[in-house]
Amino acid sequence: MSKRIETSIEFWENIINKRNFDEKGYDLDATNYIKNKLGLLRGRSILVGLKSKEKKLEPVELEEFIKVFFESMESFSNMMTDLLNMFEEISVKQTDKNLDIEFDFDKGKSPTTVNLDEFKEYASFFVEINKEFEIPNLDIEKLWELPNILDYLRNKDNLNRGLKGFGEKYYSEYANKGWFENYPEIEKTGNVLLDSQIEKVFYIWKQVVEEIKSYGEVPGKSRYIDNNSEIVQRLDNNEWIPMIIDYIYSLVDCNEEIKNEIANKLEAFFSDMPVIKIKVEERVEKFEEFLKLPFWDKRYELYSVWVFTLIYKATKEYGLTVYTVNNKLSFPFKETHLATISCKMENILIFSEKRTELSNPVGKSRTKNIQPDYSFYREPITDTESSILEIECKQYKKQSTDNFARALIDYSNGRGNAKVLVVNYGEIDKERILKKIDELAVDGISNNKDRCDVIGNLKSKNNEDILIEMIQGELSKYSCMSESL
Repeated sequence: MSKRIETSIEFWENIINKRNFDEKGYDLDATNYIKNKLGLLRGRSILVGLKSKEKKLEPVELEEFIKVFFESMESFSNMMTDLLNMFEEISVKQTDKNLDIEFDFDKGKSPTTVNLDEFKEYASFFVEINKEFEIPNLDIEKLWELPNILDYLRNKDNLNRGLKGFGEKYYSEYANKGWFENYPEIEKTGNVLLDSQIEKVFYIWKQVVEEIKSYGEVPGKSRYIDNNSEIVQRLDNNEWIPMIIDYIYSLVDCNEEIKNEIANKLEAFFSDMPVIKIKVEERVEKFEEFLKLPFWDKRYELYSVWVFTLIYKATKEYGLTVYTVNNKLSFPFKETHLATISCKMENILIFSEKRTELSNPVGKSRTKNIQPDYSFYREPITDTESSILEIECKQYKKQSTDNFARALIDYSNGRGNAKVLVVNYGEIDKERILKKIDELAVDGISNNKDRCDVIGNLKSKNNEDILIEMIQGELSKYSCMSESL
């Protein structure tokens, strides 16, 4: 960050306003939330509202503005979490390697490819930066209490010392190769309080590791360097660091009584530990880092990929296979066979961007083809009459009645047996769209309103069940799914 940001106005002018925030369009809901929470002028821009408050000697504090902004972006955070959950499930089912995910956001440009760990980091960044910015003040005597607490309670449950999963790999890397390349993943114990306390333990553990690593590349050697810290002197001894991870992983197998006991002891441990509040300027730096992540600028385009998480939820229990090629899951800007629902009688194939010819389309951007976002086909897939469901995704804050009606007409005419859905991030007035179809479907153009439907305000944790039920309802009409759904 080249300039030190000290006020909410500077923050908006130098960071947010330069990072693809659409106050009047896609981000209108977030804009209204910010204005309502901060008491800013309605009908004017956020910047004008902030300046107006300052003139009245009622400036919005920078810390408060950051907090409210993150609250306003809850929908984006939830969408990233939904995508991560789906990618993790697909990775477990489809490959024993770290899954790569490819997003083709811009036609004609190189796709964005990340591996699952990188996407997990992006998804968690939003959550981490929005947490209370207080960190434990590391005290050497308190740090040595941690293994005593963890080991005592684990031994009460008669668990053998031993690591598993990432913990075992991590311990091996530390013991045999020196410092590890990546931090391990901490398993959930299923006990909410214990998991929250373990998260704090892990945070402290990472702080200690980073402190010791700053003095040397070889574990156990840094304590011999002159002028190092007391933490390095007493904890870089090949015991404390692997010991904490060892104990944390073993706790997953404890019984519920022990989990509750250790959770309470850890809670008491942290309540006695002094904390240091991170300075506001450090939060600003973190915030700027967050806005530079690739999925922030492309969050509008990411919406149609997120809709696939609902297709996945609707069908994953019914013989669904999502395809990966060379350990890569792709969402390209071209026709792609994404998945198949395998049944005894027949298969249902799910495509993205399936392109077929259509004579005289009414859509203004279409000339002789249609290419909906998602298509569900029976076999043979060469016959457009085999399509049973079409889903078109829109990211409009306010509906384009004409645009949506034309899409429904073209897709229902081009896929003569299919149910056709238009889903939108923002609001939709179904009656206006159906009326518009009547106006446009003249001069030999088929109407097909009975096969058309719309869903508005479809976003994470909002109206999801409507689309899921529609998908399952359409699929249940066919013999391959009727026994499953």
